[in-house]
Amino acid sequence: MRASHAQVTFGFSGYARFGEARNPGPSSPSSPPSLTLTSVNVTSLQSRIRHLGPLVDQRGICCCQETGITASAQGRLKQMMREEDWDNLIHGPWAAPKEREAKGDRRAYRERGLSGGGGVGILSARIKGVAITPPPPESRDPFWETLQNSGRWVGAAFPLPAGSTLFVHNLYLHTRARQVADIRHDAEELLRAAFLAGSLHGNAPVVICGDMNMAPEDSQVWDQAIQSGKWHDAITSFSHLPDTDQRIHGPVSTHFPNMEKWIKKVDTARINRIFIKSADMRVLKDA
Repeated sequence: MRASHAQVTFGFSGYARFGEARNPGPSSPSSPPSLTLTSVNVTSLQSRIRHLGPLVDQRGICCCQETGITASAQGRLKQMMREEDWDNLIHGPWAAPKEREAKGDRRAYRERGLSGGGGVGILSARIKGVAITPPPPESRDPFWETLQNSGRWVGAAFPLPAGSTLFVHNLYLHTRARQVADIRHDAEELLRAAFLAGSLHGNAPVVICGDMNMAPEDSQVWDQAIQSGKWHDAITSFSHLPDTDQRIHGPVSTHFPNMEKWIKKVDTARINRIFIKSADMRVLKDA
């Protein structure tokens, strides 16, 4: 499956919400003032941006994968962001324009450059972040090269009301990572690099999220991170909290209006996940 989303709410009054859906779409319960972080594979940000607003209530962050935004489309996207009340976009490397084969002996040609494949970005509303910048080459660890060279990572830092900073790492792991061992190896290295980068933020709250293109049982890195006790999968790790029926919302089947066919799919893996560093539990409950 290509579209899925996961969501977590950082409550500023003792409220926390966690949820996930097979596909992204407008579904969001009412909540007290909070910061909602959503991770969603949009397949095309320009096509889906009008559907993302209802996913993020009040102050919100939306981590998008497969944005398909090229450098030539930035102006058009900024106009769409203004129309949909998004204040800020931090994006990874811009996608390359699609190239199509021509009929007969004609040469292949590129489209006009307004859409492409892949891409990761972090949208925000009523909260502005700054891009996470890796250290200088001479002083940084090798995993930063893995993140930067992948074209599948973007990071941002957001101010929280309590004076702390929330660090967000957004990933789009490799397609077919579940099925092909070599591809899974590359995906594992990228995920490992993200966990290493996330561990450098000290005691600040850190979230790693994105389209993993793998299920938990497919990834040794995923399992090692959870088993270490330093990271938690937000979708599965909070069932022990009191008042679960009010504080935590389980999977919700949502979808874009033109994607009803996804609702009928079965045996699909929920591949969009949110990981939270264990030191951040206090933030989730009472920040």
